[in-house]
Order: sequence, then C-alpha cells, then structure tokens
Amino acid sequence: MSPLQLFYGTIPLHELGIVSILSQSSAFSPEEFPQRETRTLQCRIDTWENDTGYNYDLLYAKITAARDALKAQNQVLKWVSPGADTEGDTLLERPVMVVSHDLPEDGNAWGIYHQQINIVFRYEVDTSAESTTLTAIATGHGGVPAPIQLGQVHTWKDDYQNTFYSEWRNNRRRSQGNITCSGEIIRGLGDTGNGTTVTDNRLALLVADLTHIKTQLQAGQYITLQYGPSDNRVFDRDVKVESFSADIDQGPLIGKIKWSLTVSYTLFPDEATYAAAEFQSSRSQDMESGRETLAISGRILAATEALAVSKLAHDRLPRQGAHG
Repeated sequence: MSPLQLFYGTIPLHELGIVSILSQSSAFSPEEFPQRETRTLQCRIDTWENDTGYNYDLLYAKITAARDALKAQNQVLKWVSPGADTEGDTLLERPVMVVSHDLPEDGNAWGIYHQQINIVFRYEVDTSAESTTLTAIATGHGGVPAPIQLGQVHTWKDDYQNTFYSEWRNNRRRSQGNITCSGEIIRGLGDTGNGTTVTDNRLALLVADLTHIKTQLQAGQYITLQYGPSDNRVFDRDVKVESFSADIDQGPLIGKIKWSLTVSYTLFPDEATYAAAEFQSSRSQDMESGRETLAISGRILAATEALAVSKLAHDRLPRQGAHG
C-alpha cells in the first residue's frame, strides 16, 4: 500500500518517516462580513533511524534538506492520500505558509531510534463569492475600457447637498450627491485543488488591476458606478471621480487591493439640458439731466453654446422705447 505523501516544494517530507495529519482548523475574517477563510494544517512525521540503516549522515542530510526547504515561504504543498497500490488522490496542492516546525539541528537530538517532527502550515481561501457583502462595478465613458470590478464593498456613505442662490430664497443653484465608499479587490489562490497546481502570481494580477483602475479613473471623464446585485441595483448612475486611493497587500496568503473612492453627481439641474442665468443690476441717476440708467451684468451657464444663446435670447430685456 502506498503511504500518505507530503511534498513541500521539491522536498518529499514523507521520506523522513511516516506522515500523519494531526488536525485541520479554520478561522474566518473579517468578523463582521467573513470573506476569507484561514486554514491551518498540522502534521507529524515519525522517523526511525533504523529506516536509514542506522546511517547518521543520511538521516542528518534528509533533516537538513527539509529544514532548508521550510525556510522558503509560499511554496506548493502537495498532500497525496494513501493508495492501495499506487498514489492516492491529491487532496491539496497550493502555495502555503510555514507557521512553525521543530526539526532538530542534530539528527540525534531527540534520540537515536525514534523522533517526532511537527510542522504547521497555513493558507487562505477566498470565500468572498459566498459572502452577502455587495459588490461594485465602475465603467468608463462609452464603456471603454472594460468595466472595472471593484470587488467587495465594505463601506458605502451617500450624502446630499443643496446650493442656493441666496440664503434668503428657496431657489436652488445645484443639488449634488456624494458617495464615499471603500472595499477590497481580492486576488486569492483558489480553493483546495484536485491535482491542479495554483500559480502564485498575485502581485502581477494586483498591479494589472490597479493600472486598469487608475487609467480609467484618471481619464477625467464620467464613470458609471454600479453598486449592488445586477437585478436590483442599490446605486446605478454617472458620477465624477473626486478622489481615489489604493493600498496593495500582496500576501503572504491572499493578495488584495484595499481601495477608497469618493465621487459626486448632479441631481439638479439636468446637466445635459440646463441653462441658468446669474445677473446683477444697478441703478444710477444723473441729477442734472434727470436721466436714470439701469445696468445689468451677468453670465449664463449652459451645457452647450446653443443652449446659452437660446437662454440669452429668452432673458434679454426689451430696449426702452423700442416700440415707439
């Protein structure tokens, strides 16, 4: 019967002795909206010197090779179950983190005939797809480039603000909405594999994600921000990017971009069709001639030149005496 096999990188740990999996445990985080599962795997290797023909140098060389291999983090751990005649199934094959081990410096440090070696490994699984936390998508002007998946949203704050022409009048100049949100884009390493090695390319993926986002957001154009499930959006409209910040965390277990975004949008007036006139007036009087003068100055704000000209024509005052 083929025994249980355990490889770390290129080192077959099972060649040191008999491998036993003592425990497997999981912890989920963050507590308020779990999106990552941290799994801990504890194994034990029982080794007997007589397995090496009482060859001290051979046992010492194997322990030294294993200890040197365990110094390197994020190597692929491959766990193969026992088989009747050949290797069993691959139960785990993915990069892991070495938490601790007690491999001795001296091959005989724990006794000549029997030694026990304990090793603890840890890895993370991205469970955000199973989370109830809502996601967000940002799409550039005209849909180019492709929509940006902003991943899981942790905070979402919606503010509303009015600007009036005068504090004494209920005439709005503008009504503006502001969104401040934050979240994470997670680049995990998948779940437990069944014979498929997962390549640890988190950093390259994170850099590509961040470059895509910055290219889009720095274009200086409106983006479409969508928040919530596709069949029932909590928020879906064109917005202007006020600020964006990102913090790359490449590991050692799961890579992620922690981001925060502030955007604004106009609720009133309609930016595509508005035309608003702001003016000031003053009167002066010439006491000698008895002539009174009314002076008006101002500006017209409009989305297009045509709308501005139309607004000017509509608001223009008739000249005094124009009709005789």
